[in-house]
Amino acid sequence: MRLARSARLAAAPPGAARGAAAGGPVRRYLACIRYREILMLQGSPLLGAAFAMGEPSARRLAALLVFAAANVLLVAHVFVLNDWAGIEADLNDVNKVAGVFAAKGVSRDAIRRLWIGLLVVSLATFGLLGMRPLAIAAAIAAVSFLYSRPASPAKGMPVLGSALHLVGGVLHFLLGVSLFRAVDGPALALALFFGLVFAAGHLNQEVRDFDGDVRSEIKTNAVTFGKRAAFIAGLAGFTCAYALLVALAAGGVVPGWLAALGLLYPLHLYWSWQAIAEGLSFAGVRRFQARYRALYAVIGVAMLAALLNPPAPRARAAAPRRPPAAPAALHPLHALAIPLRPLGGRMRGDVLPVGAISTRQSARRHRPGGNPIAELMAIASSKSRICRPFS
Repeated sequence: MRLARSARLAAAPPGAARGAAAGGPVRRYLACIRYREILMLQGSPLLGAAFAMGEPSARRLAALLVFAAANVLLVAHVFVLNDWAGIEADLNDVNKVAGVFAAKGVSRDAIRRLWIGLLVVSLATFGLLGMRPLAIAAAIAAVSFLYSRPASPAKGMPVLGSALHLVGGVLHFLLGVSLFRAVDGPALALALFFGLVFAAGHLNQEVRDFDGDVRSEIKTNAVTFGKRAAFIAGLAGFTCAYALLVALAAGGVVPGWLAALGLLYPLHLYWSWQAIAEGLSFAGVRRFQARYRALYAVIGVAMLAALLNPPAPRARAAAPRRPPAAPAALHPLHALAIPLRPLGGRMRGDVLPVGAISTRQSARRHRPGGNPIAELMAIASSKSRICRPFS
């Protein structure tokens, strides 16, 4: 095995030795990092942070800067680990062999030290931001290791590799959310959108790398089920993502006007049909990837603008004043005027309606154990006279 690996490394392009001599160690290390892919994967966590941040403040912006640096290191670790674990397959792929680290004069042991160092520094930086970001970052690193590990990698297991990408996409968005608040239902719903996009993109990646994976005997979805089936499965994932975005806008999880982004779907569908018509070749799928990534860059910018500038809440209209309540109905005997005994300073012969009995008398009538009906009847049957109705 070692001899075979040495032979493959020796068969790297002749520019490797010149690159090793021309640049110093740091420059060669930096040349092994996939900057474009790393920058593309910064969008989801930053949108998660924007979703949860609320009102910007100096303290929150400072935390966001630290978070961005930690996430760049984490995603760089993911890609360097993937390159380190998959060097054998990459050397068998004519579309990748020119870009492998062996072609830049960097050894496999050096790359192993690089991904370990990136992981340690990244997790240490996340630790400064709290336990929630640290735990989710560690989970992302674990998912990445399961996918790329040299011994039985999930990359070579159909369906499992896509499932890990779905989980990884969800975790990347929640990583940003966890910086400012706990994960809740709306955050999980929006995170699923990014997970679907991540998993669908991974299926397209497998279709693009079909020829190299066949030569390396890696059982990806495209190799196992066929390029066309894997590509259509990816299209189904993108379709679900667009539908979910429209549903989230309709449900108020994101601003409603983001539902208009669903109008980009027919263009995505047309480009998908074009890629199928071209036979899903490496060049055709790569062109398709560039196109749909441009669409999702537009979606990301629109989301960021909507999350950072939410619409002002509508002022509530003043509730109309209700007309004054009608006076409470008097006692059925309110039409009778009854002469009262001296009460509260009143002289005998004063006449009051039953409904206007003094507070003191009312309290006496309603004291515990009293019988107001009996008292009323006793007063009515005493030496009283019937007077004119009270008006």
